[in-house]
Amino acid sequence: MVKHLRAVYTLFKESHAYKVYVLCVILALGKQMFSYTELIDSREYLCAAKSVFMSQVPDSCLDNLQGHQLPQTRRTVGYPFLIYITGAVPLLLIALQSLISLLLPVLAKSTLSLLTAAKRPHALLQWLMLLSPLQFFYTGFLMPEIWTEFLLLLLLYLYLKDNVLGMMLCLSALILLKPVFILLLFIATAFAFFGIRRRWILLLSWIPVLIAGFLHYQKWDLWHYSSVAVENKWSYNQRVALESAMAPTKVDSFYLAQDKVLLNLNYKHKSQYMDSLANINITSHFKGYFSSHIKGCVKMLFDPGRYDFVAFMALPEGKGFMQANGLNSIADAFKRQSPIVWLYLVLFGLVGLIKWTCFILGVRNHPKIGLTLLAIMVIFIGVTGPVGSARYLLPFLPWIAIMASLSRDTHENTAAE
Repeated sequence: MVKHLRAVYTLFKESHAYKVYVLCVILALGKQMFSYTELIDSREYLCAAKSVFMSQVPDSCLDNLQGHQLPQTRRTVGYPFLIYITGAVPLLLIALQSLISLLLPVLAKSTLSLLTAAKRPHALLQWLMLLSPLQFFYTGFLMPEIWTEFLLLLLLYLYLKDNVLGMMLCLSALILLKPVFILLLFIATAFAFFGIRRRWILLLSWIPVLIAGFLHYQKWDLWHYSSVAVENKWSYNQRVALESAMAPTKVDSFYLAQDKVLLNLNYKHKSQYMDSLANINITSHFKGYFSSHIKGCVKMLFDPGRYDFVAFMALPEGKGFMQANGLNSIADAFKRQSPIVWLYLVLFGLVGLIKWTCFILGVRNHPKIGLTLLAIMVIFIGVTGPVGSARYLLPFLPWIAIMASLSRDTHENTAAE
């Protein structure tokens, strides 16, 4: 503990960027203390904590779950457990997240040190961490993104240190926090079986998935880890596919008709029906869907988080860019933004462009680790698809910042890799 505090103090003393970073974290916490804002997902996590760990299902929770066909297993237990152990007091957990956020640049610096000893990359790293505003929004939101960001960075650090036990524990925690990280579990499984140095202990990360799957099977007669994949496919991917072939009003009518069908199905058959019909509709309109899917992935790379900025600052909600599919519609979406949102988009959009340019150069300088991280990120970006939310990429921010910083490193340290 003393060692970590000393590392924080040293970085604070050496880096002007980190000083400003610390100030931004404090401001984010202070803003939430005096003017609390939250996302719909935040309320879902709070309700999941009360339902699973406190045996409470308030009426407000029932209201928040409306619109979800399979709410019972939508949220995994990791973040609700953190809410529970902090007494379901949002500001207490947000204060803890602030401490985690303060440690992120310190751990990023330690990770970068394993790849290069040059000073210039370290200076750039701290500025890149600072110029990522979503970092501070999700420090203040009751959301698991900061935790997954820290764990993904720790996973990279432990990988470079060849600490397989630590990697297994990080991977297990990530899966408990967000089900999408099961994708990492498949990658780790391949690494365990086919890696040059096989790491069988990584297979223990399957334990949370197997336990959850068994418990869900016992209760719902359906083996699954989380319903979020089916629900997202039904609500988002299927809608995008249908809207590529018919008017939005007809799509709304389709969903209204399907709601009546789903009312008569139990949990198991409802999940199977939604998954099957969504697959059929996506396949039937695959050309239009695929185009929207790719556009969503590209948007996510350069979106600095318009929705998140508006939500955190409690600004008037305007129409975003999700439905903008061409240059003209994107330009129209820009025009509809308020001046402060427009300025935010332009400023941090340019920062994002510079960051990705540096990232590509960093991969060129350190291709072994760079291409590995890039391949993992491409898989995750591809899975998110047409939604293209900026926060889906936030857990990978330290990876991106580290590789972008390596663009300033002209001598590859192959021993570190």
